Amino acid sequence: GPRYFQEAIGGDSSLGGTLEILFPLGLPKEARFRGFLFFDCGTTWDHNAKLPELFFFNDRGVRVSVGVGVRWASPMGVISISYGIPLRSYKYDIEDRVNLGMKSAASAQSDFL
Repeated sequence: GPRYFQEAIGGDSSLGGTLEILFPLGLPKEARFRGFLFFDCGTTWDHNAKLPELFFFNDRGVRVSVGVGVRWASPMGVISISYGIPLRSYKYDIEDRVNLGMKSAASAQSDFL
């Protein structure tokens, strides 16, 4: 995405996508655990940047990653942990390979039907 002196500053437009494959982990259904494989890709850019061209770089490069994770449908909502590997990144990107997340129980019902 857009950068000012190599620091990411966000953008006003983005495009991304995720493909997930959910699978059972062999535990009893009542445990409410699922595994998943994922493929993510995306980019961010800024149409209206008002910064000097000398210091501003509007990087529109697409980043791509794949990974694996586990989800648990807890009483408070779905808790997930995943590990991703970048397939396409740039030398100045900061890579976070481990992600811990939580969704409300209502927004994640389809993961556990």
